[in-house]
Amino acid sequence: MLPGVKFRMARAYGVDFAKQQVQVVQGSGRVPIKIAYDHLVIAVGQRANLDMLPGFSEHSLTMRNLADAHALRNHIIRCLEHADITENQVLKQRLLTFVVAGGGFSGVETIGEVTEMIRQMLSHYPNVQLQEIRPILVQRDQRILPELPEGLSEYAQRKLRKRGIEIKLNTGLTSATGTSVQLDDGSNIDTETLVATIGNGPGELVQALDIELIRGKIPTDRFLHVAGHQNVWAVGDSALIALDDEAKQFAPPTAQFATAQACRVATNLAAALAKKPLASFAFRPRGALASIGHYSAVAEVFGIRVSGLLAWFMWRGFYILRLPGITTKSKGNAELAVRLRAATQYRANRQSKTNGNAIRTFQKGRCAF
Repeated sequence: MLPGVKFRMARAYGVDFAKQQVQVVQGSGRVPIKIAYDHLVIAVGQRANLDMLPGFSEHSLTMRNLADAHALRNHIIRCLEHADITENQVLKQRLLTFVVAGGGFSGVETIGEVTEMIRQMLSHYPNVQLQEIRPILVQRDQRILPELPEGLSEYAQRKLRKRGIEIKLNTGLTSATGTSVQLDDGSNIDTETLVATIGNGPGELVQALDIELIRGKIPTDRFLHVAGHQNVWAVGDSALIALDDEAKQFAPPTAQFATAQACRVATNLAAALAKKPLASFAFRPRGALASIGHYSAVAEVFGIRVSGLLAWFMWRGFYILRLPGITTKSKGNAELAVRLRAATQYRANRQSKTNGNAIRTFQKGRCAF
């Protein structure tokens, strides 16, 4: 998808900023290798950090990638199969109780899709009735989807409750075991399914860097430089990027902001190589969308609020169009590859007039991430 760009699959475990080297291990031999760099972009994201709550790392599922979704699907099938044959009613109720921690985008979409999946599968389990299914969403805040306007949040809440989903607001979880979760009000929920969409934290590489983290993230200036390192940049969820000069607002960990940051760091890299002024990062999000299952969603796009089936089509269509190969493979990635090649070749050919024209093309062109 990126012609002319060299890809290397390895595990980075450290960075020597003084020598400008990334330390990696690769292959079955796990032999340490040092890769020199002129400029380094750190875009490693964050990992699920469940150690802050007792029992969460051992007894909860996460929802961060397709592998997590596949594991959750298989776990739900096992619960339904076991519930279909057991004669122990206490165990059956525990198997049919599904708890999702966190009422943000990930939590709401997870509980909505889990409920819809179970509804569609019940015909295969004659001894499990719909009224026995108990999906629960636990949110520490006073409302779900706090990133959206209050009206859309309330709409989503009504829709989820209408479909039989319990929503516990102003409630936090304190610990978990293999058969229950404990809430901060002192009550317990007997369950064998806990999905945690909370507890993000820095990965091992970020923690190993010789950088003073703020809120578990790498602080950058407005140009996306890592503090104290002019040839090191950071973008995405692992970076703490100020949106104003007073550092009162920071970029949220969303795909829209990460994509815009990637575009800005690419153009700033080209400007830095050409010794031209850098541009500060600024971005106005186009909106936000969240699916709540059963062909329903909520959305705010360019200030316009939409809910229901139309919002679901918008949500589904937007993410389908963002799949690699749908709209980006032919034109977008070809343009991006040209710009990346121009930037990476500049150092070796800085006296070349042709390369100078390529850099100017890179700067003037449209970033196609």
